[in-house]
Amino acid sequence: MRVLNVSSPRLKKRLDSLARVDGLLAGKIMRGEHGELEYSEAVLDMLKELNFVTSDQGLQRAASRLADRPQQREVAGASFGL
Repeated sequence: MRVLNVSSPRLKKRLDSLARVDGLLAGKIMRGEHGELEYSEAVLDMLKELNFVTSDQGLQRAASRLADRPQQREVAGASFGL
């Protein structure tokens, strides 16, 4: 996804890392009208944070750090198809 300035394989790797952290993506990924995956704004924020922190750390460690942070408030109805 070029909005995040990462390739599709890299995006999938980052999403997999987030998904391995229990409950981190729960309720934040939905299916759109045509079956495409849609991600909440919170997921987009997590992906942006992963891009920032992965320069110094592995993806799994970075995803675990995100899980330790207080959950951010989501904007109702906001989702992004990646």
